[in-house]
Amino acid sequence: MRVWQVRGGSVSKERTGWKLLRLDEAFGANVTNEKSEAPRNGYKRGDKAMRLIDCEV
Repeated sequence: MRVWQVRGGSVSKERTGWKLLRLDEAFGANVTNEKSEAPRNGYKRGDKAMRLIDCEV
C-alpha cells in the first residue's frame, strides 16, 4: 500500500512522507483526528508501483 506517514519511525529514517508498504509486513496503523491535507503533493492516481488497486482515495 502507498501511504502518507505523518509521524513515527521508518527504515529510511524519514518520519513523514510517502511510503510504499507491504500489507503482509504491516503490524499496525492508527487513525487520527487530524484534518486531512489530501491530496498530498506527489499523489499519483493509478500509481504504477501498485500491482493491484482496489480503491483510490
